[in-house]
Amino acid sequence: MTQMGVAYKAGDIVSATYSFKKDKNEDLSFDRNDKLKIINIAKDSNWAHAKNSSGETGLIPLNYVQPSDGSPKRLTNFTWYHGRITRPESEKVLSGQAVGSFLVRDSDLYAGDLTLCVVGPPVTESNESDTAVEGYTTVPGTNVQHYHIIRKKIESKKSADGSQFSAIASITHYSLDEFDWFSSLPDLIRFYSIPDSGLVSPLLHPVPDLQRKRLQLLRSNGWIIARKDLILSDQLGHGEFGEVVKAMYKNRNVAVKMYKKTACKLAITYEASLMTNLDHPNLVSFVGLVYEPDEDAVYTVIEYLPHGNLLTYLHSRTRDEVTDRDKLQFSVDACRGLTYLEQRGIVHRDIAARNILLAGQTPRFVAKVADFGMARDLNNSGLLPVRPCPPESAPPSVPCRELTERLSPSPPSTTAVCITSSEMDVPCRAQTLILHDNAAIPVKWTAPEAVRKRLFSNKSDVWSFGILLWEIYSYGRIPYPRMMANQALRQIVAGYRMRPPEDCPSKIYTLMRRTWHINPEMRPSFAKILAELVAHLEECSEDKTTTARRKSPPFHLKISNRFK
Repeated sequence: MTQMGVAYKAGDIVSATYSFKKDKNEDLSFDRNDKLKIINIAKDSNWAHAKNSSGETGLIPLNYVQPSDGSPKRLTNFTWYHGRITRPESEKVLSGQAVGSFLVRDSDLYAGDLTLCVVGPPVTESNESDTAVEGYTTVPGTNVQHYHIIRKKIESKKSADGSQFSAIASITHYSLDEFDWFSSLPDLIRFYSIPDSGLVSPLLHPVPDLQRKRLQLLRSNGWIIARKDLILSDQLGHGEFGEVVKAMYKNRNVAVKMYKKTACKLAITYEASLMTNLDHPNLVSFVGLVYEPDEDAVYTVIEYLPHGNLLTYLHSRTRDEVTDRDKLQFSVDACRGLTYLEQRGIVHRDIAARNILLAGQTPRFVAKVADFGMARDLNNSGLLPVRPCPPESAPPSVPCRELTERLSPSPPSTTAVCITSSEMDVPCRAQTLILHDNAAIPVKWTAPEAVRKRLFSNKSDVWSFGILLWEIYSYGRIPYPRMMANQALRQIVAGYRMRPPEDCPSKIYTLMRRTWHINPEMRPSFAKILAELVAHLEECSEDKTTTARRKSPPFHLKISNRFK
């Protein structure tokens, strides 16, 4: 049970902050400062079964007690205590939270002290055209105020049972103004939960430290990797987040995403938790998380794909080298992965050719959706379940046969390009999520409702997939050529849509236009898109087979040619 942000469990020793006289036989009376031991939490989670020093038991109201030891070593008892996170990280945690939400963290500026972070009334939003910078936009920040909590030892007389003064003890007290002092953090928080107590808002909603719990789940399920077990080598890429390097982990090639010190640790552990639950041949596989922030080592480890991303591939090949079938197959592969996410109520939010990696070998590459740093579970934006790490000997997921064998015109292939039963069009479990997480949004790839109102859904991902199709069929051109991001957004809202890339099949362009419907509900689901793309792929295979047969001369001509 959590009471004012304190997580109580069986065996905890609590101290009474108020006297309580029972009015029912099953209750337990107690006086202020009495020590009680919690036996278990009652069905009504505001109450607990407890025992006093005389051995009497009964129900006690949890809002009348606090942990018996308010010293710094017990701060982790409080769910609202987030430990050593930075000011920017605390603001990311509180981003989008209700007014009155709060947390406590270690102070950045005053060693040994704490900081109270509180969400106040919203700030005035900026004009959307001013927020777009180099193709990305950010949402105006939540109004978070930071208050220095001063800790000071104050001598007071205290006895073991609280009934009489018998000794001098030095007890830690807490204050925001050095005028009102409190002997425990819960007392300070109770005081400032009253309206007009001097803060930007009363303390109403404790925000729990999900980071701590996520790390516990990742560690207990075998996903935490020791940095010493990685042998780092060549750099594969870099960006604002940090860099990606190739590495060896237990005789296996992996890619390691190394984050800068300023990266939000909460977002990294969310991404790791999310990826533990994903298992599909068209999604990049998660290997583990290195979490050693004291050594500046916070890494996500994924499978290594030597062929790089789809955007680079399209740029580095001639148009003759990337066939119509190649483009269709890349589209089908990516759509399979996104259909899997759609069925699980997960939005990716950053679908683009740069985030599609290539596995397999020439002539048949397999496209895999990567980079889940912006992904969200529409059903659960908080503490995600963590799947146990599979045994090291377990083989990776094997794609369907049509994903590993490329059809050739001669001899004619009998391999079927099919859609599995799990990819049929089924209702999604979740609809729309409003996200105010300050994440930078790639405007040219993102649906207008997501850019303007932060409304994300699988249908906003569908819009982005339409842009991905345009990238594939334009051989990697930047969407909305010769337009700045804010110009593109205004044009989209006014009804403008990109023209088809050169030589783009009309059926594919028609599909693109359907994904760009201004009304999200009118856009097709990924399952429907996949069915159409698979049908086009079958037609492409049949056309190639027919062409190959037409090019092959009749048998009697083959015989006569041999004797010429």
